[in-house]
Amino acid sequence: MRLALRVLAGLVVLGAALAAALYFAIRPPAPLPLPERGATLDDVTLVVPGGRRSEHRRLVVAGGTIESVGPAASGGRGPFAGMYVLPGLADLHVHFPPASRTAVTPW
Repeated sequence: MRLALRVLAGLVVLGAALAAALYFAIRPPAPLPLPERGATLDDVTLVVPGGRRSEHRRLVVAGGTIESVGPAASGGRGPFAGMYVLPGLADLHVHFPPASRTAVTPW
């Protein structure tokens, strides 16, 4: 009986060691630090939906909001030059969940 308990205890310890090794082997890496939110969009065309359209503008974005809008820097061509900016339009393509989990949406 003592031998069976020792074998069982050894198996429990071995199982715990294997579980710990497996956990450390497959755990996800530490998250990367988030980049600072903000950007400067130089020489873009600002389109206000239902409003005006302003070409050759410089937008300074900080914290997810537009801080300032002004004329583009003279001779400055950034990676966003010539592109359009539509503030407020984030996601125009949305799927609503079905009324029940068994319902299938026909497409």
